[in-house]
Amino acid sequence: MNESAIKADVAASALRGLAAAGYFSPEQLSAMEGILYGKNAPSNPGRQWFSIAEACKYSRLSRTFLWKHYQLGHLVMHKIGHRRLVERGELDAFILSAASSIDVRTRCRG
Repeated sequence: MNESAIKADVAASALRGLAAAGYFSPEQLSAMEGILYGKNAPSNPGRQWFSIAEACKYSRLSRTFLWKHYQLGHLVMHKIGHRRLVERGELDAFILSAASSIDVRTRCRG
């Protein structure tokens, strides 16, 4: 087993623990595990930037959840004109680090 697979297993285990404690809905857990294991490919694999609505659809996380963590500094968004965009790699990194870097008091009601 390579190092990235081990890291994905550890992160998935932590996410399952948080889901069991009620911090994520089963749908959100499924989406996060899909990203960890590379199962949630976007409809356009070459797409590198998402609008907020597209980021919600890709990650299966709510707009409120993403916006809250943007305001807390956990997620990077880029303002271009009047739009805020999320880079796919930054969104994936946010989801991968969710188990360890997000304060569990910022509970999502799913």
